[in-house]
Amino acid sequence: MKNNISQASVKTLLAVVFTVFAITSKIYAQDGKKLFKQNCAVCHASHTEAMSTGPGLKGIYDRVQPGSLTKDAWLTKWILDNGKLTKSGDAYANQITSKYGAGKMTVFEGQLTEKDVAAILEF
Repeated sequence: MKNNISQASVKTLLAVVFTVFAITSKIYAQDGKKLFKQNCAVCHASHTEAMSTGPGLKGIYDRVQPGSLTKDAWLTKWILDNGKLTKSGDAYANQITSKYGAGKMTVFEGQLTEKDVAAILEF
């Protein structure tokens, strides 16, 4: 009898955790969509075609060459302050700056948090 109660409690707990996670993920993605529209969509499209000031972002994870960082960490650094990343000598940052140099990307450090950037990337 004791094992049945424990198993039922564990199942209930797992169901609650899963439900909270599902709801939180949906809200998080909605925040990312809103943040993307407010901060990124002026210069970037969500498809692959470049706009006049920035590349299309579909498939960005396949294009990023972050060196020793994870792709999420590199993208976060790039979004928050691409100039700082470029000045650090990052090869891929310098490649992008050379390609799109005239339309330098906005520095979002102080405007967006790492959590905001993570929500945008999730979107």
